[in-house]
Amino acid sequence: MKLTTNHITRVVIILTLLIAGSILANWLFFPGDKRFLTGDETPKFNTASCLLLSAIALYYINQPIPARSDKLTGIGCSILVILITGLTIAQYIFHTNLGIDQVFLKETNPGPTTHFPGRMAISTASILFTLSITHLLLSQRKFILLIQIILIAGIGLLSVIFLVYVTRINSHRLSFIRPTALFTSFTLLILYVGSFFSYPLQRLYFSFQQQMLAYFSFAILLLMVVFIFIQTSSKRFTDTAKWVEHTNEALSQNQQIIHLAQLIEMNAREYAISGNPIFLSKFDKSVTAIHQAVLRLQQTTKDNLEQQRRIDSLNELIFVTIELQKRTIQERNDKGIQVTESVAETAYMQQKMNELQTVAANIEREEQQLLNKRKADNEQSIRNNSRIITVFQLTTGVLLLSAFLVLYRNVEKRNKAEQEIRRLNETLENKVEEKTKELLKTELHFRQILDNLMEGAQIIGFDWKYIYVNDAFLKHAHYSREELIGYTVMEKYPGIEQVPIYDVYQRCFQDREAIHLENEFVFPDGSIGWFDLSFQPVPEGVFILSMDITERKRSEILLQELNDMLAKRAAELQASNTELERFAYVASHDLQEPLRMVSSFVHLLDRKLDGTLDETSKQYINFAVDGADRMKKLIQDLLQYSRLGTTKESITAVDCNEVLNTVRSVLKLSMEENHATLTVHPLPMVQAVQSQLLQLFQNLVSNAIKYHGDAAPEIEVGYKETKSFYEFYVKDNGIGIDPKFFDKIFIIFQRLHNKTDYSGTGIGLSICKKIVEKHGGTIRVVSAPEKGSTFYFTLPKNIAS
Repeated sequence: MKLTTNHITRVVIILTLLIAGSILANWLFFPGDKRFLTGDETPKFNTASCLLLSAIALYYINQPIPARSDKLTGIGCSILVILITGLTIAQYIFHTNLGIDQVFLKETNPGPTTHFPGRMAISTASILFTLSITHLLLSQRKFILLIQIILIAGIGLLSVIFLVYVTRINSHRLSFIRPTALFTSFTLLILYVGSFFSYPLQRLYFSFQQQMLAYFSFAILLLMVVFIFIQTSSKRFTDTAKWVEHTNEALSQNQQIIHLAQLIEMNAREYAISGNPIFLSKFDKSVTAIHQAVLRLQQTTKDNLEQQRRIDSLNELIFVTIELQKRTIQERNDKGIQVTESVAETAYMQQKMNELQTVAANIEREEQQLLNKRKADNEQSIRNNSRIITVFQLTTGVLLLSAFLVLYRNVEKRNKAEQEIRRLNETLENKVEEKTKELLKTELHFRQILDNLMEGAQIIGFDWKYIYVNDAFLKHAHYSREELIGYTVMEKYPGIEQVPIYDVYQRCFQDREAIHLENEFVFPDGSIGWFDLSFQPVPEGVFILSMDITERKRSEILLQELNDMLAKRAAELQASNTELERFAYVASHDLQEPLRMVSSFVHLLDRKLDGTLDETSKQYINFAVDGADRMKKLIQDLLQYSRLGTTKESITAVDCNEVLNTVRSVLKLSMEENHATLTVHPLPMVQAVQSQLLQLFQNLVSNAIKYHGDAAPEIEVGYKETKSFYEFYVKDNGIGIDPKFFDKIFIIFQRLHNKTDYSGTGIGLSICKKIVEKHGGTIRVVSAPEKGSTFYFTLPKNIAS
């Protein structure tokens, strides 16, 4: 099958190259009046170029293992076709001229109906554009099914277009899908067929039933299209025949009007000469008849506006003629024959009669032209029917031949398969015998393996008797092999029917269900053991694999007891921590009242004794006030530290940029006093407690301002992002920290400097550490003496609220 489909694609490539090459040679090497392809239906130069490039691309795509250069060549040709056709489609859509139509060749003598010289039809451009897209996607395995659907739809559409072109049935109505040349529609059709049978699309295998379903679906669709064409052609033939009859009727009515006009003139003249009333009666009948004939002609030609205008003129001339004839008759009656003859022969009456005949002749000429045209259409319909019948016969013949070939090949394959089955059956018994011997050997081998397993293995038959046990199971069961083989489970373990493990045996026996569980056994001697059991249905009954897990169970029980004890201790510790936090809060709050009293009375004493105290006494008072203030600050920091463990603030989305703006405002005075600069890089939104995040940044920036050297403080805040965290940093150019104190600085009340050098209580960094850890992050410092410090802390991207 692969060989056949590859041949189809190769033939398509050769045919396309020949057709496209001939068209290009026609344009390049022959002058306008000597070309063997001329007229509006000649394929354009761009169309032929795209067909040639598509054939080249298909050639390289059809290679089983294309080289890199071949693949690039095929891709390049497809991209070039997409570019040309895409620009052409854009010209149609945007009603513009991009110059692509004549960039390769100037068309110096375009046809009379050519609006855009050198431009391919939009249907041709669209079909070529789609084909090149499929060529690019053919190397992608995931698009193969989609490509096949597109190519099948394209083959169906192009088959319809080709049939429309060949049969020319209502081709003017389908001009929006019909390419401008027969060569183009044929070449596009075979290109789609060749692409469908190309090598990359052979990766999908379809069964014979699927192939036949697809084949007959396509055949039915094609026959339906041909049938619709036949119906359309037949309807057009019927309509044309009706129009021919309609035109003949109009001609007959026009001839009747001319005849009646002549009768009116003749009867009036005869009456004027003879005075015989018979001619007057005939005159009146002719007048009535001609009016009715005019009305019938108007009704017959109501679809022709020009004819209606002529009939209106004819009607006026008839009226004038009748009036003149009536005047002649009236004067004949009044004055006699001498006067009548002078009136009847007037030139005016003859002029009107001539005009009437001229208008009637024009009407007849128009209807005769319509008759000729409709006869020609009728003959064309007959020829179209003949073409469609021929196409139908050919299509039916091709489909039947194809069906015969497909069925023949399938029968041939089936016969080969049957022969192969007979050959295999002849050797099957020998192979079965050989396999039986191998299975026996394998069974002995597996029995040896089971005997030496560390896990216990047993096979129990459907009669609940032990069929096989290995040495490990004998140790588990506390029985010998002779005490078990041939005995039932109920005999060795009385009362097993009342325990849950009995239901497991039943399920495995009856439902043939594999089960895994852990079970506690009480042996006949009263000892207890735990076993991991795996029940597996086998043809003989049930195979059970057991592992002694008694020691593990004892360890698990001990571990559970330890976990329970640990959980109890954790609860006690949590309660203790809660009490300590509550105590710190209450103590720090209550201690502030006596401090306020001490500070107030010392200030009162200082004001009362102002001027009477010596310098030493004043210094003592200052020491007392300073001590009280520092104690108050220490208690406030302790209160703040304790609140971090008890305050239940919700976690929200916090903009770190707004937090740093607030920190800048709070520390504005301190920054101005120390001439500090704060540089903040763009920061992210984080999930955090806003007040705690503000306190964290404020403490770090405040420390950077406080612990500065001789130079003005320069502080930088930024971050970097990892997969799970945001890592922030606060960098300064201050006095730095000795690495040996890195762990000490985060401990509460730990200070590295004398209070006379730098103020503070030693709680600030402890608060920072507690805030970061409450948010699930970590904090660290990188520093060296006199080289500044950088504090790093992390906050997770997703934090539980």
